Amino acid sequence: MTRKCVWAGFPFIGGLILCGAFQSKFNLIFLLTALGMGILFFFGTKRKKETVVCTLFFFAGVLANSLYTHNVYDKLTALDGRTVTISGYVSDCGYIGSDTSTVTVKGRVNGIKTEITFFVPYDDYRYYDKISVTGKVSRITDSISFRSGEYYYSKGVFLQGGSAESVKRSGECGNVIFRAVKEYRDRLLALIRRECGEDEGAFLSAMLCGDKSEMPQSMKTSMYRSGIGHIFAVSGAHLVIVSALFSAAVSAVIRSKRTVYALSLVEIWGFALFAGFSVSVVRAAVMLTLGQSGFIFGRKSDCLNSLGLSAILLTAGSPYSALSPSFALSFTAVFALGVIAPKIIKKMSVKKPVSKLTGYAVGSACVLMFTAPVSALFFGGISVMSVISNLLLVPVCTLALQISFLTVLTGGWELIAVPALRLSEIIVKPVIKAAEVISSLNFSYVTVENKVFLFTVAATAFIPIAAGFLSEKKHSFSASCTTVTALWVLMSNVCVSTNRDIKITVLPDGKSAVYILCSGNEAAVLNIGSANKYNGAVERFICARGIEVVRGIFIFDDCYYNIPEYERELSSAPQMYLAPAGNDYFDRTFSFQTGDSAEFNGMEIICGSEGYMIEYGENTYCLRGNGFTVNGDVYVTLEEQFPLEINDKDLLVRRLDYGFN
Repeated sequence: MTRKCVWAGFPFIGGLILCGAFQSKFNLIFLLTALGMGILFFFGTKRKKETVVCTLFFFAGVLANSLYTHNVYDKLTALDGRTVTISGYVSDCGYIGSDTSTVTVKGRVNGIKTEITFFVPYDDYRYYDKISVTGKVSRITDSISFRSGEYYYSKGVFLQGGSAESVKRSGECGNVIFRAVKEYRDRLLALIRRECGEDEGAFLSAMLCGDKSEMPQSMKTSMYRSGIGHIFAVSGAHLVIVSALFSAAVSAVIRSKRTVYALSLVEIWGFALFAGFSVSVVRAAVMLTLGQSGFIFGRKSDCLNSLGLSAILLTAGSPYSALSPSFALSFTAVFALGVIAPKIIKKMSVKKPVSKLTGYAVGSACVLMFTAPVSALFFGGISVMSVISNLLLVPVCTLALQISFLTVLTGGWELIAVPALRLSEIIVKPVIKAAEVISSLNFSYVTVENKVFLFTVAATAFIPIAAGFLSEKKHSFSASCTTVTALWVLMSNVCVSTNRDIKITVLPDGKSAVYILCSGNEAAVLNIGSANKYNGAVERFICARGIEVVRGIFIFDDCYYNIPEYERELSSAPQMYLAPAGNDYFDRTFSFQTGDSAEFNGMEIICGSEGYMIEYGENTYCLRGNGFTVNGDVYVTLEEQFPLEINDKDLLVRRLDYGFN
């Protein structure tokens, strides 16, 4: 039986995904179904060994999920609302103001490994300080601002802490080496932010150290929409670049393959250590280690085999990570690059001068097609310009990464680090501008708002791949890729253009609220006392609904001083701001006080004493911070914090989930 790890790894990860998708509710059914199918295949096919291995490892995946759910998830979530004590070490910390810090503790609660973040009195906390914190915890759940429960579920984090009741520090360090690495990285971040411009420094900090805290939301969105968002997260791409450079340099002076391999391993895992052992980097490190180790055992390295083995190694201890978007995207991207693209390229007859460029283009196209269903499912959108942007912008980013990495290798020695950073800043500046331009194109990023469109993406994504395997001509592959992406763009634009009903989405916060008026791909935002609390939610809504133009931000009270935050956090810059302060405070700000009115796509917006009144056709809406009325006879209070939507066509008020579906 060849490729044993393929037959083992893929059923294992399949079992984890299937169980995780249904929150472990149908594990027994999956086991019985797999057993029945295994018996049928065993007696109905000649591949009896493969059938046994597949069945056993699917069983292993379901069992791993079941044990983790029972022994970890159920026991930790049962602590919701209780006071607990967690003993371990400080994995992260930060000052948030008012003599208060946040401390994330990795350790054990009732003997179970977990991590919990608490609010604690300000002190000089350091990474890997041994610590014991007592406080009340709550289960992490989704909210309007962020889908926290879903995000942290795949990371194996289920509890969040409030204000700590007691904090005890032993004065000991849990890991001297890891502390030194993290503090070294913090020093490099400070150097980058000091020497580079705000946007360029944030970009380099994210690309080199994986720190996106200083990156504006608008920049993050433009990078993702343009298709190069993967470059500013320390990931496998960085490790491959650094590893390739290191191996090439060492191979030039050392002929022994085993010595080069040993040194490469040190370099690979050293970089993983510098990156804080993030999941994406560890995944890449495992893949590279397995991929380069074939010759030691007298075998040719096989990407598919390595992918199967790495899937087991990376998810066995954390079964829920199989549902992580980063894992799914990395897994499918590596499969496309390492397995599918080489086979398609091999069938094409390409002359040498352009063979590398063609290979890169084919690889990028394969990645787009394989990751499109995953991206549509997890993020509700697809960057169809990713092939072009990766061809044009990623090589430039790679050059900047190589130069800026000198700051790491030289220990931040300013004589070398400062010129390297300044040069990297010059290189990435046009990348940032280009990404903004690409992301602003109405065909660059398509949103998947309904299940029919999602099914269409999943069904058509594999047409170009099939064309690549069936035809030896590169023209058929490129033509099918172009046709499929054009189909997605067309369907997205049709969905937007035909959806011209006026809809009002409500983001409540008890005594305050944000109202988003939508018509097609345009929107206006009405903020009544919510300051900037829901800026992130507004940005997620804009991305999810495919909003291309924000006509204006209406600010009811004196929160006009938060206008710069809208500029920073919204990817679609509002055309104007209407606030009581007038136009003296910020550019594009106009006075809008009681009695004033403005027009949005046929809707008249009138500023009242308690909120806004909207008149459209025969309907009148009174929008306040604590509720709203429709034609005076329907009143809805907004005490419960979940999003609502009113459709002007039928006046029905429906509850949305936190993904605004």
